[in-house]
Amino acid sequence: MATLKERRAQQNRIAIFGFLAISIVISGFAVLYWQNSDVARDQNNCPLSGPQAFTAIILDQSERYSANHIQAVKALFDQWLKGNFTGLHKEFNEKAFSTDAKLELFVMKNSEINSIEGVKPLLSKCIGLRPENVSTTQSIFVNSEFLSEDLEEIVATFDEEITQQMNSPNNPATATSPLMEMIVSVSNSSFLKNDASKPHYMIVVSDMIQESREFSHRRNSTDFKVWEESFRHVRGDLKESKVQLIYLNRIDDKKTQNRKHVIFWEDFFGYLNARIVAVISR
Repeated sequence: MATLKERRAQQNRIAIFGFLAISIVISGFAVLYWQNSDVARDQNNCPLSGPQAFTAIILDQSERYSANHIQAVKALFDQWLKGNFTGLHKEFNEKAFSTDAKLELFVMKNSEINSIEGVKPLLSKCIGLRPENVSTTQSIFVNSEFLSEDLEEIVATFDEEITQQMNSPNNPATATSPLMEMIVSVSNSSFLKNDASKPHYMIVVSDMIQESREFSHRRNSTDFKVWEESFRHVRGDLKESKVQLIYLNRIDDKKTQNRKHVIFWEDFFGYLNARIVAVISR
C-alpha cells in the first residue's frame, strides 16, 4: 500500500505532466494562430514579413475616356481583386493580384513627373486573404465575414479611384500624354525600391499614345528606333518586371493604334529591362 508521501509524489507527477500537456496544446494553437490567422498585417494590409510580390498600376488620365472604357476597366479590376482569374492571361493576373501582392496605384501627373521627388502611389495596399481561400485550420481563427468586408472595401476604393481618375483628364487644354516619362518615373519610384528578390509586375491602363512636346506618336513616329536615336539619354530600369497593357482603343486614332504601335512599346519596355507578357484590348 502506497504511503502518503508516495501518493503525493504521484499526484505531483500527474499534475506536472498535465501542465506540460496543456502547455503543448496551447503552444500548438498559438503557432497555428500566427501561421494561419490574418491578423499579423501592417497598416497596408500586407504581411509583417513583407509582401510576396509587387504590382504597379499606372492610370493614364491625360485624355478623357469614354464611359465604355471606364466600365470595361472597372470590370477587369473588380474580377481580379476578387480573385476571379478566368479568361485572358490567367497566370499573370493570378500572380499580380495574389493574396500577399502589394498593389501600388500611380496616376499620371505632370507636376510629379517633373518634380525632384518623382511620382508617388495614390494607393498602396495588399489584398489580404480572400474568404474563399480560407483553409479549415484558418477558419478556427479567421472571421470570413470580416475578410469579405475588407475585400469589398478594397474593391470599392479601386473602383472609385478608377472612375474619378479616368473621368478627369489631366491636361484637357493641351491633351499631352507623357506616358514614357511616367513609366521611367515609376521605375525610379518606391515600386522598384522594394524587395528586389520578389517578383514585380506592372499594369498600364492607357491608349498608349505618347504625346509630349519632345516626342509624339501622332506627329513623329511609332518606330522605336526613331525615338531611340534622339533619346538615348533617357534611362530607367524596371528590373525584369512583367508588364500587362490594358490597351484602350480610340476611334480617332486608328492610324496610330496598330500592331506597329504595340511593337514600339515592346521595344521600349525591353529598353527598360522589362517584358510585355499580355495585352488586353478594349
